[in-house]
Amino acid sequence: MNKFIFIWLFCLFGKLHAQQPPAIPITYNKFVYLIFPTEVQKFDLGIGSVFAEFEGNILKLIPRASKIPDASLFVTTEQGHYYFIVKLEESGELENYTHQVKGEWMAAPLITSEEVEGAVEEPIEGDSREEIIIKSEIFNLSEEKQNELSNNLEKVYEMDVSRIEIGKIDPTIGCYIGTIAYDKSFIYLTVIVENDATIDYNLDFIKFFIESKTGAKKKTDYEEELVPVGELIKETTVSKDEVQKYVFAFEKFTITKEKELRVEIWESEGDRNSILNVKSKYILNARLID
Repeated sequence: MNKFIFIWLFCLFGKLHAQQPPAIPITYNKFVYLIFPTEVQKFDLGIGSVFAEFEGNILKLIPRASKIPDASLFVTTEQGHYYFIVKLEESGELENYTHQVKGEWMAAPLITSEEVEGAVEEPIEGDSREEIIIKSEIFNLSEEKQNELSNNLEKVYEMDVSRIEIGKIDPTIGCYIGTIAYDKSFIYLTVIVENDATIDYNLDFIKFFIESKTGAKKKTDYEEELVPVGELIKETTVSKDEVQKYVFAFEKFTITKEKELRVEIWESEGDRNSILNVKSKYILNARLID
């Protein structure tokens, strides 16, 4: 089983701190095409009401709802990483439906495993070092905040797990919310995945949304993606009879009882996905990190 090391590169996207990422306008039920210099490898679009797919160096987007909040779009190509803000235009017509992505839109070039290994001063005991994943975040934190964030992610990871069993749980894959904690700047949330199946569970991604629930049937009438400012993920593969913990940090927030935090857990190349709904009371009763 490969071990995964997540290395924080807080200044990797410094170019974007000084200016806003490019906005991609879209309009209801019409395709918009992004054409990249090299082939698209993967993308991350943090909203469910926009359909996206890619082939070769072309990524196409189409909104499936007439009202959606702005969404972050991360694209990885053979050449590097790109970051955009997707905005819905209510006019229904756009000046351009095709965007030729230029080099200056690139957020960061790809970094090889060899380059990263050279930057790691001490090996991690028991780590095969066969593969290194780089996790980069687009936010600006002082060095003090970075250290605080990294230290407390580790502290929460080591805390005794108090499971909150919420939402849909697959018969063979248990998905839970674990310890929720906070410090003076951040809220930390633990997601637990437990595998009772014979087939490995390979985590693809975990997303977070604030939902507003209204009406007698508690229908969702608004959602906003909550993007972590840091995360601690040591292993994305959950083998039989194994349990893995994932810790995420967010800028401090509170939510009222009319709102919930929706956590989506997606399997890579599989359908064993889970949705957990965290009530506001669990967040308001978070544990203080010593």
